[in-house]
Amino acid sequence: MASEIPQADCPKHTLKFIIDEIEVFYFEKAEMLQIEWITSPKNDLVADSLSLLILQINEKPTPQLLSMMESVSEERQYDDFVKKLLIIFSSHFEVAELQTDASGRHQIAIAHGDCKAIVDTKSREIE
Repeated sequence: MASEIPQADCPKHTLKFIIDEIEVFYFEKAEMLQIEWITSPKNDLVADSLSLLILQINEKPTPQLLSMMESVSEERQYDDFVKKLLIIFSSHFEVAELQTDASGRHQIAIAHGDCKAIVDTKSREIE
């Protein structure tokens, strides 16, 4: 199932995912995926499932799949927002620490001199 690209024509991949022992390379400019794995019953099954999922996403995504993809995208955007906010706070305050409670909710504790605050990154409230 894994297609081979001649080394001379093989540009550097944009993204690389590793799922169990299967490597998935994404080449953004060529709009291409390359899947590589060492054959075994388990790896063959996972690679086949992954290939079918990729084809389904590309050709005919179901509403459930679109919903799942949208929620993953929103989660990634939120995580990127939290990371960027932490970098900004770190450059402006003496202390900036990311705290995550048991439910997975992120807060950033900041301090400057004797002043302290906690920023809830979801609700954007400051305590």
